[in-house]
Amino acid sequence: MRKLTFIMTVLAVVQGISPLWSAEIVRDHRSDWKIQLEPMASRPAQAAASELQDVIFRATGAKLPVVKSDAVPAEKTIVVGGKLALAVGIDVEKLPPESFRILARGGNIYVAGRDTDNADPYSFSRDTAQTGTLFGAADFLEKFLDARWFFPGETGEYLPKRSGFSVPDDYDFTGIPKMEYRRMHKTDWDTMTPHQKQNISRWYRRNRWGRSADYEGSHSWLWNMPAKKYFRDHPDWFALVHGKRAGYAVAGVQLCTTNSKALDEFARVLLPQIEKNRKHNYMISIGPNDGGGFCMCPKCRALDVGKLPDGHPILSDRMVVYANEMAKRINAVYPDQTIGLYAYSYYSDPPAKQVLDPHVKIMHVQNDFGIFGLDEAFCAAYRDKKLKPWKAKVGKLYHYDYTEGTGNYGIPASHPTACRNRAQVLDAAQVSGFAMNFREDFYATALNNYLELKLCWYPASEFDAIYNDAMEKCYGARAVPYVQKYFDEQERRALGIYRSLLFDVSIGAFQRMPSVISAGLPGLRDACMPDLQKALSLTGDSGQRARIQMLIENLENAEVVCQLYVLGRKILNEGKATTENLRKAIALARTHRAYVKKLESTGWLRPGEMDRQNQKLHLNMDEEPYRRLLNESMGGVRKTFALRLASGAVTLDGKGAEAFWKDAPTVEVAVHCASGDPAPVKASVKVAASDGALYLLTEMQEPQMDQLRDAVSKRNGPVWDENCIEFFFDPQNGQREFRQLLVNSIGTIAEVRRDGQKELPWASKAEAAVTRSADRWTVEVRIPFAAFGRTPKMGEIWGFNVCRDRIAAGSNERLSWSPTFGKFDVPGRFGKLIFR
Repeated sequence: MRKLTFIMTVLAVVQGISPLWSAEIVRDHRSDWKIQLEPMASRPAQAAASELQDVIFRATGAKLPVVKSDAVPAEKTIVVGGKLALAVGIDVEKLPPESFRILARGGNIYVAGRDTDNADPYSFSRDTAQTGTLFGAADFLEKFLDARWFFPGETGEYLPKRSGFSVPDDYDFTGIPKMEYRRMHKTDWDTMTPHQKQNISRWYRRNRWGRSADYEGSHSWLWNMPAKKYFRDHPDWFALVHGKRAGYAVAGVQLCTTNSKALDEFARVLLPQIEKNRKHNYMISIGPNDGGGFCMCPKCRALDVGKLPDGHPILSDRMVVYANEMAKRINAVYPDQTIGLYAYSYYSDPPAKQVLDPHVKIMHVQNDFGIFGLDEAFCAAYRDKKLKPWKAKVGKLYHYDYTEGTGNYGIPASHPTACRNRAQVLDAAQVSGFAMNFREDFYATALNNYLELKLCWYPASEFDAIYNDAMEKCYGARAVPYVQKYFDEQERRALGIYRSLLFDVSIGAFQRMPSVISAGLPGLRDACMPDLQKALSLTGDSGQRARIQMLIENLENAEVVCQLYVLGRKILNEGKATTENLRKAIALARTHRAYVKKLESTGWLRPGEMDRQNQKLHLNMDEEPYRRLLNESMGGVRKTFALRLASGAVTLDGKGAEAFWKDAPTVEVAVHCASGDPAPVKASVKVAASDGALYLLTEMQEPQMDQLRDAVSKRNGPVWDENCIEFFFDPQNGQREFRQLLVNSIGTIAEVRRDGQKELPWASKAEAAVTRSADRWTVEVRIPFAAFGRTPKMGEIWGFNVCRDRIAAGSNERLSWSPTFGKFDVPGRFGKLIFR
């Protein structure tokens, strides 16, 4: 990894500004200049005029009037928009899309760009306006007033106060975006206030977010060909997985792409959508669902060429055949319709044999470049083995990245080296567009987002100038060396864990959890906080201090997360729930939650994002589980269950109608396993012992019985991926070794014995029977005590828990009797089964 060095530069000089000043626009906070718009100016031009007026006023105190006139402008006028600029030879229609020109001529300044007036210039729908003139205004303000917008809102703005400014009388600059597609998906618009939306919209535009070409290749099958609608009547349309047609997957069931009838139906569904949006010329997506679970039927497999290192077949050629088939169907009706497809997951390699239909446009997906991009060997391989071969096959190629993978927990992640390396790779491969999905907040990522947008406009060769300028203005020249040390340490640690992370090919991303916490954080605050405190002391600018304070707060939170993670593992996974540990965990969890709430209030972090990442961490980082455990330690109720010996014949039929079950005690599987909160859909379990065996009768409420499509029928198959009930037994009550029995809704059993981290076979000789009714399904199970190696004595206590995976609702609800506040298999959190 080549180190970034800080060199004092002035970006304006790098971009070609002459040092000879002559046209004074503001002097001593006064100005006799005006801003002129034509009467029917486009909305992007009107927005540009407002930006110029507002920023000039806030920087200098001089408020230039905005006038609307189509008369020939007098001297000392900033002329905004295309028609009035024709008089000085600026024909915006001859500029490339979204481009602009700034020209000093005849005592005036002209700012004109290639616009469309089809939408609000600050909206970001698929038919968003092109805003070349607005980009020109932002460029003008950057160069002549040193304005910078590092983050949305006032905290992110750098705008030095000055008494005046000038423009050289021979200034002439044309700005052309490097990439025709520059999309950053940062926030959840539905949860933002109007003020927050305005802040981030302006931030996007000021940093040249935009596009002159449409692209849509996202996961389309989930919405257009849902198994919920089609599987019952057409199971052969869906993927053959583990010898069965799949009826459910969390991210959506994949199609069998060689089933012509399925493709016919998919085309039938898409055609009305195309017709509806013909006037916008929208691209239509035919993208598969996220994750794995692709079809392994003989016809699909026959199209695959080559294997990945893990032995999984490369699916690129089958996907090209599929895309061509869809293009044939769609273009037969709409000959000019473009079709979007990601090159992603198991189909990210270029096809070996197939040639793609020219109507199909490819966006190559490489998630996790925030870490990958630190490795220059990876960057070279990605450029030469992925992007360039795809580029040679398709002509125009786009790139997509979920930079911090599928979750980074708000951990410090400022990786400017990765930003630079990606820009170099995309430039070398002549990539035409960049879509960036970035859920991390600006506290954690610092300048990354700003740099990414800049590098979609400027070539990678300008990275050092852009970066050095940003560091100086964002944090202050004297503070930069200390902030840079902090960023260097983040990159060093990220690269240090890079080789140890597991890579999930199905989503093209690392499994960051828990390594980003357990390996990336210990000692980071102690190593770097002195440098950040020193940086804070070296600048008096309030904005720069606020931005350094953001780094400090994020680093403090990282230490809280690190301590809470270590303590949480002791308490929840190892059962070391001392009163002291619990009180400390509660305090840490409250501090962390307060920080998260602050980020959510800015609109920079999607509400609930940390809750979703808790699930990936398999460790609850909120205070609730620790508060409940503290209550238990002070005499609160712990889950216990007294089993009785029964007598009488039992017919294992899943009905539970025998007198044997009438008086059997019942436990409720009625809370969310991770939080302990009540669940709306419950299950009840009766447990009894008789005739040398343990019997369990479980009745699962299910208001969506029509969505039970479980298909695993082979014993010890992946039952855990389906609607199932899970029984946990710790006969020694030692909170280490335990046995686990799972039964899905069609009665298939999976069984395993665990000893710490070791997974061992377990021949339980269990039997199960299932019945279904209109609103529930019932499982009856018999397990011989011999399978446990012992027949329990009266008074004996076993660790015991019952958990449920409920996926019929469309997401995996994980429920339990005794909440474990994380994964199911935490024996320290099992309840107690007492034999009486």
